[in-house]
Amino acid sequence: NMLQSWLAEWMKVNNIYFKEKNTQEFPDFFLSNDDLTNILEVKSYIAHNQPAFDVANFDSYCNSLRSHPERLDAKYLIFGYELDSGSLSIHDLFLKNIWEITGPSRKYPITSQWKNNQLYNIRPIGFNKKHTCFNSRADFIVSLYRMNLFRNKMYDAEIWLNDVIKQYKNVCNFD
Repeated sequence: NMLQSWLAEWMKVNNIYFKEKNTQEFPDFFLSNDDLTNILEVKSYIAHNQPAFDVANFDSYCNSLRSHPERLDAKYLIFGYELDSGSLSIHDLFLKNIWEITGPSRKYPITSQWKNNQLYNIRPIGFNKKHTCFNSRADFIVSLYRMNLFRNKMYDAEIWLNDVIKQYKNVCNFD
């Protein structure tokens, strides 16, 4: 929250348009008044460690892509920080797409967190350490699809994939 608040103040001082949601819902900032595809999510992790934040709740994110496929193009502003005796210092700063901070794990089609044997969150891969991320938006979408197949939700996965592709083409004017 401290980094997000600081960023909001920095954007005000530098006359950068933004609208903040002030909730835990995605996204943290809209960077355009008339374009809902220009969105920014802020994340942070302890520098010199592998990033361990939640990118998104898996089911919520997948479901949201049906009505808000522009979320695939959101930018993630990621701070690697250190906290020493109450002083915060930034060591790394990244501006990435979701497919540039996620990737396959050894066991699953996408890096993920499981709780009580249930898929819970999409997690980042060690993008700060040159781990293999997805190469494209399409690779990322396919991994979400494959994760649903892994969970034995084949019918739902097929419908979901077709819905997301159709909506993305419509909303984002993409062929």
